Amino acid sequence: MNVRAKIMLFACGLLVSLGVMAKEIDVSSSFAGTITTPITAGMDISGTPWGPEPMIISEAEMRGSLGPANMSVISRFDTDGVPVADCNGTGEAGVPFVMEYAFSVSTYKDHSQLYVKFDTGWICGLPGTSGQSFYRGYVEGTIVGGTGRFAGATGTVTSDFYGHDLSGPLVAGEDHRPSYGSFYGTMEGNLILAE
Repeated sequence: MNVRAKIMLFACGLLVSLGVMAKEIDVSSSFAGTITTPITAGMDISGTPWGPEPMIISEAEMRGSLGPANMSVISRFDTDGVPVADCNGTGEAGVPFVMEYAFSVSTYKDHSQLYVKFDTGWICGLPGTSGQSFYRGYVEGTIVGGTGRFAGATGTVTSDFYGHDLSGPLVAGEDHRPSYGSFYGTMEGNLILAE
């Protein structure tokens, strides 16, 4: 075999091995679950407030292209309390909330876990009575790894979600009160698995 043929054979082998080193998978799933915003701050013995700012804790069952999973999300959205005529681009009047942070862990039946750090997002809260306070939101995130079959995973996802605050009226400026409710939505994106 001449040198040129050896180089071509090596190059073909390298391209094939690089092609199997990473596998890209379309992510398409739906989820439904509950949210809660607990009171997380307290006071020390002198009466000085302490503790982290309140956060949203979300738990959901998820189904989709990666299989069934339980998804846990911790997030914080904040508002300046000023209602706007079009807080989500659809003409609905509501209270805009901007994402400060959000992270999720999805645990699959084989105990593999997928980690997502959400980079940007918003919620539009539409005030109403208990069960009638509706919200919709959108987030974009980066897959930052995982365990088991998702170890070393990368990629990006987007999620549209909706829900109802069941704890009472959502009032402008009351973004730090305890609440409880439902949420549901979809998640789409691409997942790159390291092999």
